Amino acid sequence: MFLKVKEKAQINTKFLDGLRVIFALWVLLDHFYAYIGGENFVHIPFGEQLLNGSIPVSGFMIITGFLMMYHYLLKQDIELPNQSKTLYRFWLKRLFRLYPIYFIAIITAFLTVPVRDKLNVNILNYFTKSNINGYGEELIYSSNYPSIVDLFSHLTFLHGLIPQNAVSILGPAWSLSLEMQFYLVFPFLFLIFFYKKKSMNLSVLSLLFISTVIAIIMPILFGIYSKVGILTTFPQPSVILYQLPLFVYGMLLATVALKKIKWEFLILGMVSIALTQGKMTILVVLIITVLMFLEKINGRFTATKLLYNVFKKANDFLSSRGANLGANLSYSVYLLHLILLPFVVQISINFFSVITTNKLIIASLSLIFFLTINILVSYFLYYKIEILFIKMGKNLLRIQNSNRNEGIKQSS
Repeated sequence: MFLKVKEKAQINTKFLDGLRVIFALWVLLDHFYAYIGGENFVHIPFGEQLLNGSIPVSGFMIITGFLMMYHYLLKQDIELPNQSKTLYRFWLKRLFRLYPIYFIAIITAFLTVPVRDKLNVNILNYFTKSNINGYGEELIYSSNYPSIVDLFSHLTFLHGLIPQNAVSILGPAWSLSLEMQFYLVFPFLFLIFFYKKKSMNLSVLSLLFISTVIAIIMPILFGIYSKVGILTTFPQPSVILYQLPLFVYGMLLATVALKKIKWEFLILGMVSIALTQGKMTILVVLIITVLMFLEKINGRFTATKLLYNVFKKANDFLSSRGANLGANLSYSVYLLHLILLPFVVQISINFFSVITTNKLIIASLSLIFFLTINILVSYFLYYKIEILFIKMGKNLLRIQNSNRNEGIKQSS
């Protein structure tokens, strides 16, 4: 009935570690540059692209779609997709992996909103003598702080479904709501569209068509960023229907990599991306795809030899041991950096302004200090919190499985 994967490792996915590091740092640098004023403070090459943090977030979504599908396929012989215990195991592992750091981040962000708002305005005034950040937004001292209801919506990942709550406590948290929505629907997407081998081609075509049409309609009805929708306006694409083509493309990458469907479906997936995403996101998708199938491309086209060598070196770098460590820290770096940013930068200004009056030097030193603190905090949280709860989740599943087997033996 379901697809079988006989070979357990058919493609090298280590380069994804390096990409996760790059995407996390991209978002971090995006916010740092914006919160010191962006172009209002200093012009830098590719500043416009740097300030588009939606691009690396889109990359994260493709990676998430790929990894979920890839491991689901590899394990489906022992964890049957149509059994409720498989869904339970899938959701529980995701929760133990993500929620502890998320909980710490949301509570900390909620308690520090007033202080962070004030510091962000002070930092902008220092670097630009205005309160307009790099996104063109006016930062002001506000008395409208998030409520307990807002906090509850964040702690339950529901905030992404509520326009006014999506980014009210912690900016990057909207994407965690989006990711949780994907985890919720992924097992059902698999069962509906990828479970039956005989009808899979038609099912996948249907999924591509449906996800593309909905993603085109969503901004019209519900707006996005500064574009006002007919019904309401979401500040970020925090509802999965906006970004489903990205997750689906990641799923297609895994299915093609494991030779379960033809590679032509990737072309259709790329068309879906082209119809619903921006140019830079399309470029990121192409890069991920080339890196994924690099060895299959090698030798097929003489004209691509030089390009292959470039991508091969990039692949090796992205697959290094350092990249693996960075990938482990990337979740905390991504989620916590906006909490740390105003405190670290303000401390840097207070300290370094005594040494020099050159604001560009102060900004550069602040960035180094900011990166260092982020990495150290993330390192601590990964080894003291994340690993601990990941092990707890695995142990809980092991105990439950053992009890279930014991019950079966006794009943027989």
